[in-house]
Amino acid sequence: MQTTVKRTGGWRNGTRTVLVALLGILLAGALLLLGCQGSPQGGAPAPEEKPVEAVSEESEAAVEEPEGPKAPEVTVDEARQAFEEKSALFLDARSPEDYAKGHLPGAVVLFNEEFEEYYPRLEDQIKAADRVITYCDGIECGRAPEIAGRLLELVEVPVFCFTDGYPAWTKAGLPTKTGPEP
Repeated sequence: MQTTVKRTGGWRNGTRTVLVALLGILLAGALLLLGCQGSPQGGAPAPEEKPVEAVSEESEAAVEEPEGPKAPEVTVDEARQAFEEKSALFLDARSPEDYAKGHLPGAVVLFNEEFEEYYPRLEDQIKAADRVITYCDGIECGRAPEIAGRLLELVEVPVFCFTDGYPAWTKAGLPTKTGPEP
């Protein structure tokens, strides 16, 4: 008696399935090696990688880390306390135009881009202060840390940087003034 085996695709269907599976594995491996999403692991960017944002040359220069010494930072509460105690000279690193639009009462302009012009007329006042706190338009601005670093090289007075700056001050509802320097 002879048995007949009915084929339902036979080796061809089974081989095709294996080949498709192998091709899928090879393709996944290739994508992993090529860094499918911009990182060597094929997933999210590695912690040391930072996404690149489109910035103008002007704003790129403003957010660079300052060279030289770095002043300790103060919070909005610490800046408020120094303001209320009148225990610090506040230096506004923004332009005179920005200062005129709004500033901390009693602050004086030490415009970062014209430091050589502004510093000599303020030198005695800065050196006589118990401490100095620089500020600007917030963490993205970068002017206050740069001014603070420059001052650390020039004076013996303790210098601090209010990194969150004028935006944090106004957000906290603290006093401000408008108008040009007296």
